[in-house]
Amino acid sequence: MTLAVSSRFLSLLTSIDVEQTMLRQLKPGTIQASSPVATWSPGNPLSLLLVGAVGIGNVGADMRSGEIVRQLRLLLGVNQVDLNVLATGEHWPCDLMLEVGRRDLGADIAESLANDIASHHGVVACEGSMFKSTFSNALSALMASALGSAAMAGKLSVGYGAEVGRMDATLESFVAENLNGALILCRNQQSLRSAERLRLRVGAGADTAWTFEAASREYGLSLLRTLGWNGHDSLLVVCPNNPFWWPVRPEPRMAYQMQRTGRHKDLFYGLRFLFHTSSPDAQRKYKHYLDQLSTAIRHIALSRQMTPVLIAMDRADECACNDLAERLGSRVPILLGYRHSAAGIVAVLRLSRLLLSARFHALVGAMPSAVPSIGIAMDERIRNLLADDQARLVEIDDPELAGRLIEASEHLDADAIRASSRNVVAAAIESMGRMGMAFRDEVTRLLPDFPLPDLGKAWESYLPPLPQAVIELLS
Repeated sequence: MTLAVSSRFLSLLTSIDVEQTMLRQLKPGTIQASSPVATWSPGNPLSLLLVGAVGIGNVGADMRSGEIVRQLRLLLGVNQVDLNVLATGEHWPCDLMLEVGRRDLGADIAESLANDIASHHGVVACEGSMFKSTFSNALSALMASALGSAAMAGKLSVGYGAEVGRMDATLESFVAENLNGALILCRNQQSLRSAERLRLRVGAGADTAWTFEAASREYGLSLLRTLGWNGHDSLLVVCPNNPFWWPVRPEPRMAYQMQRTGRHKDLFYGLRFLFHTSSPDAQRKYKHYLDQLSTAIRHIALSRQMTPVLIAMDRADECACNDLAERLGSRVPILLGYRHSAAGIVAVLRLSRLLLSARFHALVGAMPSAVPSIGIAMDERIRNLLADDQARLVEIDDPELAGRLIEASEHLDADAIRASSRNVVAAAIESMGRMGMAFRDEVTRLLPDFPLPDLGKAWESYLPPLPQAVIELLS
């Protein structure tokens, strides 16, 4: 990574409060774009910029974004929309972004973003954890800035399938003050209420990963065999993370030192100068979490005659997988999501006899196959997902995490899980269809002359073709 030094980067480098300075730079209207301002006219495709976490090596983000691309092409007409995605990392999911343009953030993030927004007819924010402080104020502010800037210019501005969760005062103020005119389609009722409290324009929606098509069962089996699986043992799939080194924060001084000396490389997250949190207290909590998780895995694997497999759903989870494998004391297979297709990872998830996951989209990916699963929650996302099935929900910082996981695993009922999965998936699929209808209404409000394809009045018509696993679950 080479850092180009601009005046705005220098102000970050010398700032006492880097995050506040970065938010001031990203405030809509602060930067005058040098690119010509694009205006849609009849006969031309609608040019949309998708802004989220595409390219960071996160399987869930890639699943969501790929399905947003599929649904938007259906909603607007495949030949009537030109989609470009703002890449926020180096792990570009080529298989999910066919005929989608890639835009990379320049060295001056605020100026680069302003120019990209000016050259498009609208912005769609596509990250699930859209407005939350759990992972990154900077990434949430980037999406809020993009949406606010597009709305300020009178362009289409939609947050698509958003989670609106706990925010610290700095981010919450930024979101509340700068999203005037944008439409935020929320993926659950809890997010809808949080967005309404901030007086945002809101509508109901869903996470788009529910319609994601997994690779074939045969492909998933072959992927497991390459890891050394014998082809017979039942699989205990575990998707861990390090919940204690979030959020990532902008640390330009650390980035400058890393470039010159290599220091801090183990904490580098990406997006120019974002770094994980590290402290003795965080390390102590992380060690306890790993000890508890490894105890539960050993007990469950032995008592139920299962073979553990670890999956890093995010590039940042690789370290947690390695640390957990070391504690398990055997050659536990590790599948790194960023080195494989998202479809292949989901195929493996659906082969699980039991899934223990601290990652939201691992649970979403497995649910259409009614995989028995237990969610390990670090924030509201998994809590919201399993709100009606509390017996399968364990808090990640529970001091008795091992015991809670073991107890939950002993009370799983396959028929009840299938019924619960069917209800959750059915509700999400309908919400996703209705979200598509709301999106088209917003297009018509702003661009009444845009020739939308006739999709009829049934919400089912606003969904891309459903995967066979979803069809079978809902039938």
